[in-house]
Amino acid sequence: MRNRWYDPNTGRFTQEDPIGYAGGSNLYAYAENDPVSYSDPYGLSPDTIAYADSASQAQTEQCAAMSDQCKRMVQELDADVTKWTIRQGSLPSPNPGNTRTQSIVNNGVVTRVLGGTITIDPNNIPAIQNRLGIPVNAGVVVGHELGHAMGNLIRARMGNTPPGGMCGESCATLFENLIRRDAGMTLRP
Repeated sequence: MRNRWYDPNTGRFTQEDPIGYAGGSNLYAYAENDPVSYSDPYGLSPDTIAYADSASQAQTEQCAAMSDQCKRMVQELDADVTKWTIRQGSLPSPNPGNTRTQSIVNNGVVTRVLGGTITIDPNNIPAIQNRLGIPVNAGVVVGHELGHAMGNLIRARMGNTPPGGMCGESCATLFENLIRRDAGMTLRP
């Protein structure tokens, strides 16, 4: 924390956040008041991806290690002001992943993505692999779900997307296939 001084007696910073309201409505907060999930060592923006468990972080790192495209998506989401949580959870078979996006809608158009939750269920990977007939691993599943998140951000920035027009399966599959191509894997139809 190089840009502000922390006063342990009051439990807050003595200067306002150098990025102003872009860091949140409390100008004296640190990392969204959640230093366990987020960090902000330079006082410029908190990390925006929180991992609910070590397995989710390892799967995201697997995706980034196998593909420059995945690495760029993680970096872009982490640099954005949106807040994302990646976690393990149970999903109906054969679905190995799910992305829930929170957004602001004005006059029937998505004007801003706030973030969301990406849930990965590794128990369903064999079922989706059998259904697709091509190799699937946890890194690919994370990449597909990151594709939903990135596609939603891109479409919201375009400024003319209705709520039902966010990044669906075909959109996320485009991102997934970029990851598969980087990793030398069979592309998904």
